[in-house]
Amino acid sequence: MSKYWFTTFHSEYDALVFERVMRENGVPVKLLPVPRQLSSSCGIAARYSAELHEKVVAACKNHNLQYDGYHYLN
Repeated sequence: MSKYWFTTFHSEYDALVFERVMRENGVPVKLLPVPRQLSSSCGIAARYSAELHEKVVAACKNHNLQYDGYHYLN
């Protein structure tokens, strides 16, 4: 079974900026609705492979990206 990290956001705009920056940094992410295990509210999350988490965190810091949180699911 695959293991994934999810990044959640306060706004759709933040999710789209995150997706663009990750693409520019060679990190494949997929935007999708927030999984029910993380929140019962509507919203967008970015899913990516667990092996890429450190690279995502570094890119978020380097580009001062806005996000709600990081969440691990397997």
